[in-house]
Amino acid sequence: MSDSALPILLLQIVLGLAGLVVAGYGLVSSASELASRLGMSPIMIGLTIVALGTSLPELLVSILDNLNPNTSGTLAIGNVVGSNIANIGLILGLGSLIAALPIQRRLLTREYPAMLLVSVVLVAFSIDGTVMPWEGAILLVGLAIFMTYSIAFGRAHPEAVESADDSDFWQRFGHWGPTAVLVVLGLSLVGMPLSADALVNGAGGLARLFGISELFIGLSIVAIGTSLPELATTLIAIRQGEREIAVGNLVGSNMLNILAIVGITSVVKPMPAPVSMLAFDYPIMLLSSALPFLVVWWTGFQARRSVGIPLVCLYAVFCWSVVLNATGRWYWPPEGLPLFEAVARLADGI
Repeated sequence: MSDSALPILLLQIVLGLAGLVVAGYGLVSSASELASRLGMSPIMIGLTIVALGTSLPELLVSILDNLNPNTSGTLAIGNVVGSNIANIGLILGLGSLIAALPIQRRLLTREYPAMLLVSVVLVAFSIDGTVMPWEGAILLVGLAIFMTYSIAFGRAHPEAVESADDSDFWQRFGHWGPTAVLVVLGLSLVGMPLSADALVNGAGGLARLFGISELFIGLSIVAIGTSLPELATTLIAIRQGEREIAVGNLVGSNMLNILAIVGITSVVKPMPAPVSMLAFDYPIMLLSSALPFLVVWWTGFQARRSVGIPLVCLYAVFCWSVVLNATGRWYWPPEGLPLFEAVARLADGI
């Protein structure tokens, strides 16, 4: 592949990311509006359509990459892990720097520990280098339990989740007729897979052109791009004074990224999960997930700058180290192997 292909590949990536953001926004907004007109409560819309809709970009990218015969399939797991790190390290970190984000005690005692547990399960399933279909089935059972619990809790305690309902953020077609809403919904359903396919092909081609791994592309460019819906929701929540939405949305997104995306993708086809991720990527994911949990207990159940600063710094270190490893500039002598690969080989020998 010649250097003349670089502009085309970059255009595919940019258009793919932009298409996912626009189509994702249109899909969630129109579906939320349609559900509201059909009598579905705002709380249920937030717990189902909005929660699942904002994870659709990652899901489509992961499935298409895993099924694409021209790719290694590692972009998928990189996308999930990178998105989870970006959600906490970058988005929650920046949000905590902008404003103090209140965290419900219920979130810390139920949903947050569940997110940590699911993250550990993903690491355990990846030890052998592949997430198998039966392991994906276990994750889908966990997804069913999580969604059932969320809906049941929302119905039993509407006052407890009212402030955490973000469906109003996505309902933007109240002045449109039902036909227009259905048209936007249809176009979004068509646009999302097309955009995901363009992104996967562009990312795979870029990796081959420069001789870098698709895992790197997934952990960095694709992960940040597919996390844009969560970033938008967080910034809107802070701007409108609904700060409790921010943390809950990110925790829920990380749960769905693992349970739904890895679960569905690996059930369709065994999902590659490079053992080298055990050396750095997974530990950073676990550390970034656990760090706010450990700090907020001492800050009055609020994510303040004491949370934001270390999270942003941790994410910056993660991005820099991933770049160094991808370019072969981070070596561990005397073997001359990239640091992550050397650690992974040691892990294989234990």
